[in-house]
Amino acid sequence: MSRPPALVAWILLGWLGGAGPASAADLYLAGNLLISSGSAEASGSTDFFEVSGEDGDSSPALGGAFGLSFAMDEAAPEIWGVEMPGWTVRTELEALGGRDWELRTDGGDGFFSDVDSWSMLTNVWLEVPAHPMIAWAFGRIPTLEFLNVWAGGGMGLAMLDVVTTDNVSRGEDDGINFAWQLGAGLGYEFTDWATFSVGYRYLDLGEAETELKLGPGASLGTHTLDLGAHELVSGLRIEFYSSPLAELIPERWSLPRFGRER
Repeated sequence: MSRPPALVAWILLGWLGGAGPASAADLYLAGNLLISSGSAEASGSTDFFEVSGEDGDSSPALGGAFGLSFAMDEAAPEIWGVEMPGWTVRTELEALGGRDWELRTDGGDGFFSDVDSWSMLTNVWLEVPAHPMIAWAFGRIPTLEFLNVWAGGGMGLAMLDVVTTDNVSRGEDDGINFAWQLGAGLGYEFTDWATFSVGYRYLDLGEAETELKLGPGASLGTHTLDLGAHELVSGLRIEFYSSPLAELIPERWSLPRFGRER
């Protein structure tokens, strides 16, 4: 199995700099496809009635991530005298969009809300090889030696676009919320540079509050949705460049020299 052609000049510079190849970090790109099951709890009040109720809807979502992965024991052989395992840590910047939920909650004749959302999160995932436990329980199974278990989470921003109406009043909210997620799943390494994964995530998108209006200037009350999503995710990760860890430490970086030295 071989890694696809990458930035050969960078690799050569790493070799010329004398960095050893044992402790390496990999840059990767990932594409993700999700089924996002959004849920919302409504609250608020108008001049005539209270707003309440819960509802959910499902929508596809897609996006991608750019990240860095490295082995724990290569980055830090030991911490406070404890030897680190060779598990993989992945840090990434992920952008996902396309979520479009249609929700119905109570109040008057019922409120109908259309929610569009995008998210941009910084994630940290930990990957643990599954084959030691499988071999202990069932014996060696060669096809499962490339299986791993991953878990972690992230935080960042969610862009929300909400339109709410009960066919009498109407409200809109277009804003940015703090968002966080937790997740876990399985990954399978098809090659040393391509990994397919599936898993589950819970995403918290915060609250979206709209001011209900009967007309251009007539305010009726407020309608608030507390938003979250249960998401099934599948993805393909491609590692496109490997570098010695020392080359990624800012203190070791240097600018190229131009012209002749005097």
